[in-house]
Formats: sequence, structure tokens, C-alpha cells
Amino acid sequence: MKVLVIDVGGTHVKVLVSGEREPRKFASGSALTPEKWLRA
Repeated sequence: MKVLVIDVGGTHVKVLVSGEREPRKFASGSALTPEKWLRA
């Protein structure tokens, strides 16, 4: 089974997938649109 964890905070989004050791991080905020989120 694979697990996807997404933490959407006020300043950053963190994404971690099963098998990965480090989460992927990128800035969040009011300018973060769904399209920008998918590209990140």
C-alpha cells in the first residue's frame, strides 16, 4: 500500500510519499492557485 501525506500550512505545503525520506516543500499562501500547486 502506498500512502500520500499532504500538509497545507500557512507558509508552506509539504508532501511525503511512501518510500521517500524527505518531504517535498514549496511556499503556500493566498497566491497559491490549484494550477501552481500541481506544478510544484
